[in-house]
Amino acid sequence: MKKEVSQLRLQLLGGFVLQLGQERLGFVRRKAESLIAFLALHPGAHPRERMADVLWPDVSASDARLSLRVALADIAKSFGRAGLPSPIDTDPQSGTLAGARDALGLNRLAFGAGADVWEFQRLAALPETASDAPLQAALNVYTSDLMPQANDAWLHDIRQKLQRQHHALMHRLLQRHRDAANLPAAIALARRAIERDALDEKAHQHLIYCLAVSGEREAALLHFEDCQRQFEAEGLALGEDTTALYQRLKKQASSAVRLSNLPRPATSFVGREDELNEVETQLTQTRMLTLLGSGGSGKTRLAMQAAEEVAFGYEGGVWWVDLAPLADASRVAHAVASGLGVKETPGKDLLDALVAHIGAQRMLLLLDTCERVLQGAAHCAERLLAACPSLTVLATSREPLGLPGETRWQTPALETPAANSRIDWAEAQHNDAVRLFAERVRQIDASFKLHEGNVLPIVAICQRVQGIALAVELAAAQAAEVGVDALAQHMDKARAGANPSANSAQASAPTRHQTLQATIGWSYDMLAPHEQALLRRLAVFSGGWTLELATEIAAGYPDAQAMMSSAQTSALPPIELTPQMATAHLLGTLVNRALVQQRPGGQHMRYAMLDSVVEFGRAQMQSLGEWDGACRAHVAGFVGLAEAIEPRILGSESAKLGQLLAAEQANFEAALLWTQTHAQLHLHWRLLRALSQHWVNVSELSMGERWLQPTTAVTAAALDAAQVPTRLQAEVLTWACDSLYRFSQGEKIFEPVSRAIVLFEALHDSAGTARAIAQRGMAHWLLGAHERAFEDCLASLVQYRLLPIEIGRLRTAIHVAEIARVQQRHDDALAYNQEALEVAQALGNRRGESIALLNMGLVAVNAGRLSLGCQWLQHAGRVYVEVGEKHGWVYVLQGMGQAAQMRGDRTEAARLYGMLHAFQAASGFALFGPDLPPHEARAAQLKASMPAHEHDTAWQSGAGLSVPDIVAQVLAMAFEGAAAGT
Repeated sequence: MKKEVSQLRLQLLGGFVLQLGQERLGFVRRKAESLIAFLALHPGAHPRERMADVLWPDVSASDARLSLRVALADIAKSFGRAGLPSPIDTDPQSGTLAGARDALGLNRLAFGAGADVWEFQRLAALPETASDAPLQAALNVYTSDLMPQANDAWLHDIRQKLQRQHHALMHRLLQRHRDAANLPAAIALARRAIERDALDEKAHQHLIYCLAVSGEREAALLHFEDCQRQFEAEGLALGEDTTALYQRLKKQASSAVRLSNLPRPATSFVGREDELNEVETQLTQTRMLTLLGSGGSGKTRLAMQAAEEVAFGYEGGVWWVDLAPLADASRVAHAVASGLGVKETPGKDLLDALVAHIGAQRMLLLLDTCERVLQGAAHCAERLLAACPSLTVLATSREPLGLPGETRWQTPALETPAANSRIDWAEAQHNDAVRLFAERVRQIDASFKLHEGNVLPIVAICQRVQGIALAVELAAAQAAEVGVDALAQHMDKARAGANPSANSAQASAPTRHQTLQATIGWSYDMLAPHEQALLRRLAVFSGGWTLELATEIAAGYPDAQAMMSSAQTSALPPIELTPQMATAHLLGTLVNRALVQQRPGGQHMRYAMLDSVVEFGRAQMQSLGEWDGACRAHVAGFVGLAEAIEPRILGSESAKLGQLLAAEQANFEAALLWTQTHAQLHLHWRLLRALSQHWVNVSELSMGERWLQPTTAVTAAALDAAQVPTRLQAEVLTWACDSLYRFSQGEKIFEPVSRAIVLFEALHDSAGTARAIAQRGMAHWLLGAHERAFEDCLASLVQYRLLPIEIGRLRTAIHVAEIARVQQRHDDALAYNQEALEVAQALGNRRGESIALLNMGLVAVNAGRLSLGCQWLQHAGRVYVEVGEKHGWVYVLQGMGQAAQMRGDRTEAARLYGMLHAFQAASGFALFGPDLPPHEARAAQLKASMPAHEHDTAWQSGAGLSVPDIVAQVLAMAFEGAAAGT
């Protein structure tokens, strides 16, 4: 019986693979693969003589024809064994190879699952206007070159062509990510391009720039130096642009990167020359300028353009901070820190760290969309302005910040022709509202022109929307779809009658707000019902969303990638679609109508709506009774996302997953707030549990204070009263213990952890028991009961070894090693750290590897094995540079300085302690905990043992270095012996 070929798929990128579902089809002769590959890459029918000549160029014509027949027989046998139709059937609808007696061709319809190279060629041929998603999909398809192990002569040119297409796609998407300030995605793609071609100078240049802008200036400088050595080894010289970028970074102060993170808008800035000049002038006369205006007035776009125009005057850089996703005023400082690349440090106020970072630099800080967190924005701006004399703050808001010295500038509507005025098309070209309308229509329809025949309805439309920038853009998007005359008539009818989408609650709102909401309502009414449904449901998101989230939460599909079934109605098989494809189509419509914005970010294209559209969508959902259901779907979706990522957050994908979670921070906070206010404790605790490790990883200490600290008061009685299931009770209690540990409340851990251990044991959950016992051990550690801490953590480690749960084993081995180190049990500490190192390396967990190496180095130095310890510390430093981690470097420098002091090299010790001081001041990270008092004692002892001028000279020689110079010098140090085990 013949099998269906709907699951037959051909892979040529990376090697030849022909697969039917999970079954791989093989051939006796490699030339059979070449024959199928040739036909797959050359559509149409080909004479048999040509096929024989191409595939067997080095044999006689008769032998080549014989070899072709043998290859075809090989293919027929292989397909026959798989139950597939005859590969040489002359019926093109049933065979895989189809053709007449003297010709052969590939029947692509038979490959129901397609071929990777066809998919890549289709995506690579998309126009420049294509969105990022299909470009990324093309890169995902291109896993490797075309059949890299095959040496057939005919493959060479096609392989090179595909390589060039792949290279061009990477650089096309890379430039987009860079322009949109999507730095993590740009960095990842630049590294991928360099892996493909180590001499791709443009990719190196992108990587250096993006590392610098993201706050990793020392890594950027080190990469340039590595790149330069690599090019010199090939007898090549780097170009002037790359060298100039390096020189620019070298001249900048080490404490921050002096570049701009202003995103490049997707649309041009039209008109408003007078307003732009006025804002630029105001920035020269005040240090606190707030652009005021209602939603959609264009104040953000004007502020960004003004900031870009004056950037040359701020050597400290121009930094944009988007406050729109925030719902909590206390998060403003964290948003600013994220924008400037400043990380939160335990025991240090974040505003103090920002003040130290900015210092006396001449810098422009753009705080965008302040109205939702007005108090937090005002507090942050006031503190920074008072402490940083050369800082200027430019803010956009619906309301003033209310600060002393604040200059308030009302953003006017676009210049619009006066009502009843006569205006010809030549005059209209100089009117801001009409110019913006025409420009936005032209971006969708390149053939559109402003002329005498359409100027009057365009003027009428601009008058109707009162020159409100967003309303003009929405109207232009509709006009591109239905035409200018039809839109003008629709708006007249809607004005004359009741707008079905108008919200009566808006009746008392200001006129401009009513106009904007009416314009959004007109746009909404022109959508199809399923497009309307998606638009209003998307309003449930906070801070944007991805296509996958829109598919599963707003569109309501349980599986974004599952194939959607459809009945076959003709001889042709139905086109198979996934829910994600359907949602992407709807989103594309909403983007084209200017109701949704595309915002490249992180690893995926992100989408967002302006506040005015969100407000409209939520009002629609509430009027239709959909709001509560949308919120429940939102919470369920983000609980599922967090729980799916949590087990992998400490693995090899840690950085990538951390970026994904960070991008959804506003959505997670919205879900936490909803579950808290609606008493959904099960979901609330599940979400907190899943996010807690991520917050620890990225030093989001304030998130712990806000959301985790309340859990420290959780009791077994409260859990019983809430009817929480036994397993979740045990999880919540263990996790509450974790929160108590992080907030140094060790004495409160024992009651909940004892209950958790009993519950886990009753459930026969060995992993949960091991985790809870480890928590009890850390409670003993906090209280100074080191022996009991060691016993508990070791018991937990033994249990993890038996399970095995490698990530739990890694964390617990590090705990055991740390306790042994403090107890001066050097051999034990080294052994457990070595175990942690091996587990981390097996998992690909670079963060765990760096911690183990650092601790091994510190233990070895304390034990007097100075050379070995320094090598381990140096190795840890290299890993920290690779993963972009700075905090561990203060311990690397402390350990190196201690080693120099112990071997009697006082000058070198003083110099390294000076480096430590410089690194702490520049990075904002510092020694803390049990390592700080011994270091301070050693530093004081060293200073007392040396003549003052010798100590101060050596110390200053280290303290005067930049962070990149410190890193470079430490990594270049040479030590005797080999660091075994690394």
